[in-house]
Amino acid sequence: MFGYVRAYQPELKGKELEQYRGVYCGLCKTLRRRYGRLASWTLHYDFVFLALFRMEQQPGCAGFRPLRCPYHPLRRRMCCRQNEALDFAADAAMVLVWYKLQDTKADAGFFGRLGARIALLLYRRCYRKACRRLPAFDALAADCMRQQARLEAERLPDTDRAADPTARMLAFLAAADSPEADRPARERLGYCLGRWIYLIDALADLEKDGRRGGYNPLLLKYPGKPLPEVRAAATASLNASLAECIEAYRTLPEGNFRSILCNILQWGMPAAQRLAALPAAERKENNT
Repeated sequence: MFGYVRAYQPELKGKELEQYRGVYCGLCKTLRRRYGRLASWTLHYDFVFLALFRMEQQPGCAGFRPLRCPYHPLRRRMCCRQNEALDFAADAAMVLVWYKLQDTKADAGFFGRLGARIALLLYRRCYRKACRRLPAFDALAADCMRQQARLEAERLPDTDRAADPTARMLAFLAAADSPEADRPARERLGYCLGRWIYLIDALADLEKDGRRGGYNPLLLKYPGKPLPEVRAAATASLNASLAECIEAYRTLPEGNFRSILCNILQWGMPAAQRLAALPAAERKENNT
């Protein structure tokens, strides 16, 4: 579920790349400050997108400063200063990580379930803090995961309905506390982004789910079709969702991080799609 929404760094200018990395570092520090060092291990660039997207609607920028990082101790790194958007992204991350672990505990193999059970014990206190800070989102996430479990138990071949729980969660996060005039576009962007995340995860897992018999709506929607045809159909659906994300974003007022967010939508996410559409062996080669 995590790790697909990221910038295409070769297309970022020097200042933009420094800001992007600075928000990542700021979010890492925020996770450690609010939830402890263990929480920073859950950090993914998806939550950096959420923090940037939320910072854009704020009137000013929190700014950046050079700080020491325990993971890069030899030189100072630019770090985004503490702000409400980083706090919100960290809280949302803890809620989503908790439910992702619950999903893994239910669906994975023996060792995956064992790892998820251990992680759930380790992150229980973090989750309890986060759901006190975002009770409405926690209630929505719990409802969405129940819906997801029902769909998976029914082995529903409908990709739109299968993606709906993830899409609803992202719509909530994208529009939370936004100005009323911007809310429809932010909700639409978040919904299409959530659908995209769900479907790209299903695309990346085609071979694994095919071997293990795991629930994958793409395999159920196109039974008996060769994997290249399933990948082509999934890519077309992903392109449609991404196009809607971009169109919704274009209707929003410009903010401090417009160029970075446009890079993620127009370069980074298509690059993630191309990688996910490769067979697993080729994907591994491209990642090395």
